[in-house]
Amino acid sequence: KKKKKKKKKKKKKKKKKKKKKKKKKKKKKKKKKKKKKKKKKKQKKKKKKKKKKKKKKQKKKKKKKKKKKKKKKKKKKKKKKKKKKKKKKKKKKKKKKKKKKKKKKKKKKKKKKKKKKKKKKKKKKKKKKKKKKKKK
Repeated sequence: KKKKKKKKKKKKKKKKKKKKKKKKKKKKKKKKKKKKKKKKKKQKKKKKKKKKKKKKKQKKKKKKKKKKKKKKKKKKKKKKKKKKKKKKKKKKKKKKKKKKKKKKKKKKKKKKKKKKKKKKKKKKKKKKKKKKKKKK
């Protein structure tokens, strides 16, 4: 009775080992095919333009890295400047609100002064053009 039990156990172990070996063989075949294709492509590239490809790759990598760093720094500086200007304008408006009666008078005077300055600049340009024509 004891001898019969030992024989049954040995048969079960042999069947499990055979299944594992079949899976290993399939994996090795796939790896060999991929290696052959890579070697053929590398040989063709080396025989053709060697110097031109090396120079182009070096220049492109350096330019891309520098541009990304500069853009990030500029955006941060612009945001800080805009915030400071807005704060100064708000302080000036608060002072004008206290003098409610003088608001209408100041607006009329500013409009007249801007028109006078524009007319003076145009007259000076016309005089210079006339003098040059007479001399010729």
